[in-house]
Amino acid sequence: RIIRGMQCHYNYKQCGEYILELEKKKKIKYDYIVFCRPDLYFLKSVKHYSSFNKDLICTGDKSDRLAYIPRKYMEKFFFDRYNVYINNASNFNNELFYNIKDVYFKTIKDLWYQDKEQETRLMRPDGLSNK
Repeated sequence: RIIRGMQCHYNYKQCGEYILELEKKKKIKYDYIVFCRPDLYFLKSVKHYSSFNKDLICTGDKSDRLAYIPRKYMEKFFFDRYNVYINNASNFNNELFYNIKDVYFKTIKDLWYQDKEQETRLMRPDGLSNK
């Protein structure tokens, strides 16, 4: 599972690099960044971004599927996770990470909250998942 997590967090890093590239090209900085898996199905209408806490990362009902990220936390969300693997957790007081959820949550510790009203399911070839 840890190899799968590394690939996932590498993909987050690639998304972050693409966002930085777009900001540079367009000479803008986004106020918020929405991270959303491409196979996500929303069970309810999506809230307007202004309804979220501007000082915290907001995740949906399943924390690794959807996130509303204030720009000031972009690096923590998109880059710090991959850096845990590359730098052997040196930025986290040499804590040991036993699974990908540890990496996911410790890198945004105290900077996030979960909005369980943002209900989602994953689209599968045979229909919606139960999770």
